[in-house]
Amino acid sequence: MATTSRSRGPRAGFSCDCRTGDGTTVITVAGEVDIVAADRIQDYLVRDELGPDGIRLDLGGVTFMGVAGLALLLHAADLCRDQGMDLTLVASPEVTRVVKLIDATAGLVDHLIPVTADSR
Repeated sequence: MATTSRSRGPRAGFSCDCRTGDGTTVITVAGEVDIVAADRIQDYLVRDELGPDGIRLDLGGVTFMGVAGLALLLHAADLCRDQGMDLTLVASPEVTRVVKLIDATAGLVDHLIPVTADSR
Protein backbone atom coordinates (compact mmCIF):
# COMPACT_ATOMS: atom_id res chain seq x y z
CA MET A 1 0.00 0.00 0.00
CA ALA A 2 1.37 3.37 -0.98
CA THR A 3 0.32 6.10 1.48
CA THR A 4 0.45 5.66 5.25
CA SER A 5 -0.31 8.05 8.06
CA ARG A 6 -1.02 7.60 11.73
CA SER A 7 -2.80 9.74 14.28
CA ARG A 8 -2.96 9.46 18.03
CA GLY A 9 -6.33 10.58 19.29
CA PRO A 10 -7.66 12.53 22.20
CA ARG A 11 -7.90 9.58 24.60
CA ALA A 12 -5.31 7.09 25.65
CA GLY A 13 -5.71 3.96 23.57
CA PHE A 14 -7.25 5.67 20.55
CA SER A 15 -5.37 5.18 17.31
CA CYS A 16 -6.15 5.71 13.68
CA ASP A 17 -4.07 4.44 10.78
CA CYS A 18 -4.75 5.13 7.11
CA ARG A 19 -3.26 3.33 4.13
CA THR A 20 -4.11 3.70 0.47
CA GLY A 21 -3.08 1.22 -2.16
CA ASP A 22 -4.43 -1.30 -4.63
CA GLY A 23 -7.41 0.99 -5.24
CA THR A 24 -8.71 0.89 -1.67
CA THR A 25 -8.23 3.17 1.31
CA VAL A 26 -8.07 1.24 4.57
CA ILE A 27 -8.72 3.23 7.76
CA THR A 28 -8.03 1.19 10.89
CA VAL A 29 -9.40 2.56 14.16
CA ALA A 30 -9.05 1.33 17.74
CA GLY A 31 -10.29 2.69 21.06
CA GLU A 32 -13.15 5.09 21.77
CA VAL A 33 -14.74 7.02 18.91
CA ASP A 34 -16.08 10.22 20.43
CA ILE A 35 -16.55 13.61 18.73
CA VAL A 36 -12.84 14.50 18.68
CA ALA A 37 -11.82 11.06 17.41
CA ALA A 38 -14.55 11.15 14.75
CA ASP A 39 -13.17 14.48 13.50
CA ARG A 40 -9.72 12.91 13.13
CA ILE A 41 -11.12 9.96 11.20
CA GLN A 42 -13.20 12.35 9.06
CA ASP A 43 -9.96 14.06 7.98
CA TYR A 44 -9.01 10.83 6.18
CA LEU A 45 -12.35 10.69 4.34
CA VAL A 46 -11.90 14.12 2.77
CA ARG A 47 -8.37 13.54 1.44
CA ASP A 48 -7.57 13.63 -2.24
CA GLU A 49 -5.63 10.35 -1.99
CA LEU A 50 -8.66 8.11 -1.40
CA GLY A 51 -8.48 4.89 -3.35
CA PRO A 52 -10.81 5.03 -6.36
CA ASP A 53 -12.32 1.59 -5.72
CA GLY A 54 -13.47 1.90 -2.14
CA ILE A 55 -13.03 2.53 1.55
CA ARG A 56 -12.57 -0.16 4.18
CA LEU A 57 -13.23 1.10 7.71
CA ASP A 58 -11.70 -1.43 10.07
CA LEU A 59 -13.42 -0.69 13.37
CA GLY A 60 -12.73 -4.10 14.89
CA GLY A 61 -10.76 -2.50 17.72
CA VAL A 62 -13.35 0.15 18.61
CA THR A 63 -14.57 -0.13 22.21
CA PHE A 64 -17.09 2.76 22.17
CA MET A 65 -19.00 4.44 19.34
CA GLY A 66 -20.68 7.76 20.12
CA VAL A 67 -23.17 9.70 18.03
CA ALA A 68 -20.34 11.48 16.19
CA GLY A 69 -18.97 8.09 15.17
CA LEU A 70 -22.37 7.13 13.81
CA ALA A 71 -22.50 10.36 11.80
CA LEU A 72 -19.06 9.49 10.45
CA LEU A 73 -20.29 6.08 9.24
CA LEU A 74 -23.27 7.68 7.53
CA HIS A 75 -20.97 10.19 5.84
CA ALA A 76 -18.68 7.39 4.63
CA ALA A 77 -21.69 5.54 3.18
CA ASP A 78 -22.89 8.69 1.38
CA LEU A 79 -19.40 9.43 0.09
CA CYS A 80 -18.96 5.95 -1.32
CA ARG A 81 -22.43 5.91 -2.87
CA ASP A 82 -21.93 9.33 -4.48
CA GLN A 83 -18.52 8.39 -5.91
CA GLY A 84 -19.45 4.87 -7.00
CA MET A 85 -17.04 3.24 -4.52
CA ASP A 86 -17.47 0.18 -2.31
CA LEU A 87 -17.71 0.57 1.46
CA THR A 88 -16.72 -2.20 3.85
CA LEU A 89 -17.20 -1.87 7.61
CA VAL A 90 -15.28 -4.31 9.79
CA ALA A 91 -17.02 -3.79 13.10
CA SER A 92 -16.49 -4.67 16.75
CA PRO A 93 -19.54 -5.82 18.74
CA GLU A 94 -19.94 -2.24 20.04
CA VAL A 95 -20.03 -0.80 16.52
CA THR A 96 -22.26 -3.61 15.24
CA ARG A 97 -24.79 -2.85 17.98
CA VAL A 98 -24.92 0.86 17.04
CA VAL A 99 -25.18 0.12 13.30
CA LYS A 100 -28.04 -2.34 13.82
CA LEU A 101 -29.91 0.18 15.99
CA ILE A 102 -30.06 2.76 13.21
CA ASP A 103 -30.05 0.52 10.15
CA ALA A 104 -33.71 1.09 9.35
CA THR A 105 -32.77 4.42 7.79
CA ALA A 106 -29.13 3.98 6.80
CA GLY A 107 -28.60 0.62 5.11
CA LEU A 108 -25.18 0.26 6.76
CA VAL A 109 -25.70 -3.42 7.63
CA ASP A 110 -25.18 -4.23 3.94
CA HIS A 111 -21.53 -3.15 4.38
CA LEU A 112 -20.96 -4.77 7.78
CA ILE A 113 -18.45 -7.50 8.63
CA PRO A 114 -18.87 -8.14 12.39
CA VAL A 115 -15.91 -9.36 14.44
CA THR A 116 -16.26 -11.07 17.79
CA ALA A 117 -14.73 -9.79 21.00
CA ASP A 118 -12.51 -12.89 21.01
CA SER A 119 -10.95 -12.04 17.65
CA ARG A 120 -9.67 -8.62 18.77
